[in-house]
Amino acid sequence: MDTHEEFLRFSAVLSHCYQKAKAHKLGLTVEYGKKAGLLNNHNRLSPLGVLVGNVLMLKQS
Repeated sequence: MDTHEEFLRFSAVLSHCYQKAKAHKLGLTVEYGKKAGLLNNHNRLSPLGVLVGNVLMLKQS
C-alpha cells in the first residue's frame, strides 16, 4: 500500500475525530478515535478506521 495514501487516510480519520470530539485538543481527539473504534491501542487505524478513512477520502475527492 502507498505510504502517501495511508497518511491521507489517517489524516482524514483524525480530522473526522477532531470535528466529532469538539475538544480542540489532539489527546482528546485520539481518545475519541479509540472509543469510536477507529484507532487501536497503538494509535493506528483499526480495520473500521481504514474503512471509514476510505469513505472520507472518496467524499473529499
